[in-house]
Amino acid sequence: MRKLISLYLILCMGGSGRGELIAKSPPQPVPKIAKPAANLVQQAPLSTVASRGPSSESSKDEIQARVNAAPLVANALDDVILGHGPSALRLAEAAVVGQALQTKESAAPASPLEAPKTAVSGAEGPSTLRGWIAEALLHASPLDMAILGGAQTFVVDGHSWTAPAVAIRVRPDTSRWSAEVGAVTPQATPGDFRTAEASFANIAYQARVGSLYEIHVIGEYAFYKSHRSLMSADIGFGVSMLHVTSEIKVTTMNSFPWNGTLYSYPSTTVHEVRRFAFSPLLRLGVNLFPEHFFSGRVDIAYVGYGNTVSPEGFAVDLGMSGWMIREMVACRF
Repeated sequence: MRKLISLYLILCMGGSGRGELIAKSPPQPVPKIAKPAANLVQQAPLSTVASRGPSSESSKDEIQARVNAAPLVANALDDVILGHGPSALRLAEAAVVGQALQTKESAAPASPLEAPKTAVSGAEGPSTLRGWIAEALLHASPLDMAILGGAQTFVVDGHSWTAPAVAIRVRPDTSRWSAEVGAVTPQATPGDFRTAEASFANIAYQARVGSLYEIHVIGEYAFYKSHRSLMSADIGFGVSMLHVTSEIKVTTMNSFPWNGTLYSYPSTTVHEVRRFAFSPLLRLGVNLFPEHFFSGRVDIAYVGYGNTVSPEGFAVDLGMSGWMIREMVACRF
């Protein structure tokens, strides 16, 4: 009997309509059965069935549909066995309802608390430039930053020029390497700081450096640290840019005859030339109490800047080379 029921359900589910279902299942004469098939189907109480399954709303709908479909299945089996066909359509409809409920149950999540799992792009590693930068910043060491202020003295040929200096220094917390960007504010130079004189025919040239300012970038390595970090020493290499304002006074001796006498008089023209000069920067520095909130620093570097000016086609050399000395106070933050 179970095989017969399974075969009939397969035939009902395979049909595409009522006509096809009836065509595939024509009434056939069968021997009389003493006990009708309706007695073979026993309806279980709803509370008993519900207690065996989950408590969700879809499960309750499925249980109710199965209980309601039980009489239809029994009547359809009686009609098939006894040669009647109208109940076959009701059986197919019940089978379709059961299949729809089963599809709804399979599509629903197993638990309302279970969230869908989504793949995270780039979980194995950053695949874009933005992801690489974010990854580098995330795992970067904390930075030790300091602002420095003080004075810088430039000594050239026994003459000196001193101006206010500022800088900012950045160092990874666990590294001996650091980077610094610094500058010297624009200041006028003394009259005898850097001068040059030349003459050609009846033209005299007097040139001097009028004002300066300096910007530098340098990387430094702390090669020595004393016990308890009372003192440290570092060496650095970078590049220095010097902005030079040169003043050139050109004096020309003019003459003219008058009543048989030759008279002479000077005419003076002043030129101002601005230009940038660059120099390698090799520096040695000493820090006092480098790990404290306030610390002191003294460093010295040797630099050389080329500066040749050509007023009215005549070249005058105002190049400078000498020692650059700084005395600075650093404040960490």
